[in-house]
Amino acid sequence: MNDSEYIELFESKQNLIFSGYAQETIASFGDNFFFNMSDIKFDIDTNQPKRIFLDWFDYALDAHTTGARVKTYQTYCKERKMFLNEDKKPIA
Repeated sequence: MNDSEYIELFESKQNLIFSGYAQETIASFGDNFFFNMSDIKFDIDTNQPKRIFLDWFDYALDAHTTGARVKTYQTYCKERKMFLNEDKKPIA
C-alpha cells in the first residue's frame, strides 16, 4: 500500500481532511494536526480502534505541556491493550 492509500484510509477512519505534507514523512490534517506517516501506517496496519489515535494525540500534547515523557503511539497502544479484555472493553 502506498502513502496515498494510507492517507485515504486514515482520513475516512478519523474524519479528518488531509491538507498536505509538512515534511516528507509528516502528514498535515487541517491547521492543527501533524502526524508521522509511520504512526498512520501503524494505526491502519494494526487496525486500532477509531478514537485511539486522537486520544493518544491529546495525551501526547498534555504530556509535552507538563514536561512528562511522551510515549510513542505504538507503546501507548500496547499498554492500552493490556487493560482490555477479549471484547476490547476496559477491564474494571
